[in-house]
Amino acid sequence: MSRGISRSAYTVLGAGISAAVLMSFVPSAGAISSTLGAIDGSVFFDRNGNGLIDRSTTGGEAGADKAEVRLYNANGDVVADAVADASGKFRFTDLRPGTYKLDGSQTGFVSTTDAERKVEVRSSQTEFVRFGIRGGSISGLAWVDENGDGIRQETEKALTASRGFILSGATDHYGRFAQRTAKVDEKGEYSFEDLPSGRYTVQTTAPEGSTVSKSEAGPDATTDSDFTGKTATVKSEKIQLAPGAGMVSLDAGFTRAATTN
Repeated sequence: MSRGISRSAYTVLGAGISAAVLMSFVPSAGAISSTLGAIDGSVFFDRNGNGLIDRSTTGGEAGADKAEVRLYNANGDVVADAVADASGKFRFTDLRPGTYKLDGSQTGFVSTTDAERKVEVRSSQTEFVRFGIRGGSISGLAWVDENGDGIRQETEKALTASRGFILSGATDHYGRFAQRTAKVDEKGEYSFEDLPSGRYTVQTTAPEGSTVSKSEAGPDATTDSDFTGKTATVKSEKIQLAPGAGMVSLDAGFTRAATTN
């Protein structure tokens, strides 16, 4: 969706919520405010793609901070542009009664609900709209590669003492360079969720006294190591995520460095 409205037209509606409202849309002097309506809504990261906010989903399904929603009138003219707050909520106020269209699509994401919604605004009433979007994810685990073959066996333990993983690459859904960090859990696993399409690299640091295992040593991508490097900092290859791409797994095996007597 093209975002062409000048930010200089923004009017603050409340803490964390703002909307760009065209001057022609402001009620004329003497207009009765009770004859106007409003639209409240939210944009959320729909990780399981079912179009509903599922609190039970791992990590929850959070609101899409800074997602943009565009409002059109019945003639197809842009009326306003709202930016969601930290909870993914947005609001349009002082709307004359009539039919409007909202566009909640987000660049780099797949819509899991209708990306465009028609809403009938009525006097003194607030209508509610919800948009679901789905991004990609990159996850994996760190493990101790006891035999140094670059392939994780069931008997080899997770590396819970890992220093964590750093994701860098594409811009996030509101144009900021995406660099995130993730710690590993008690299973040695890490995860980056709700990613827009783009190219990403993941890096981590080898534990003291260890070196990274050889990369892509086996035919099964779910059990081999995906990181390379000759220094303590090791990186994955660049990963291209399509919009709404499913989970990409990047694992890191570490073997104890050889010692000499």
